[in-house]
Amino acid sequence: MNIIICNDNLPERTLMIDYILKWASAKCLEMQIGTCKNWAELAAALEGREWDLVIVALDGVRGLDTAASAQLLSRRLIWISDLDFGVQAYRMCVSYFFMKPVSCQKMQRALECALEVQSTQ
Repeated sequence: MNIIICNDNLPERTLMIDYILKWASAKCLEMQIGTCKNWAELAAALEGREWDLVIVALDGVRGLDTAASAQLLSRRLIWISDLDFGVQAYRMCVSYFFMKPVSCQKMQRALECALEVQSTQ
């Protein structure tokens, strides 16, 4: 499974990678994880490669704008925000939305749901 994480906070991004790898190990899945810091880098990554899952974890309106733009280029998107954009995520048909702080349990639940969405498409 190929995942890209868009997050400009290095400690948070590192934690997310650890949670994803822990989940993948328990599921016996091979995982390739790419990272980027902003919409420009994410757009370039989405155009240059096929990703199974995109994770946007940027704060505020910047996260909203990035998630909305990424949704146009990827069918499976996990959106993590410091603000409650749950209604917007629902309207955008985001695979999974949750609010920070990122925890292992929240990340694993999001991955499970995204995997279910992936298997039905």
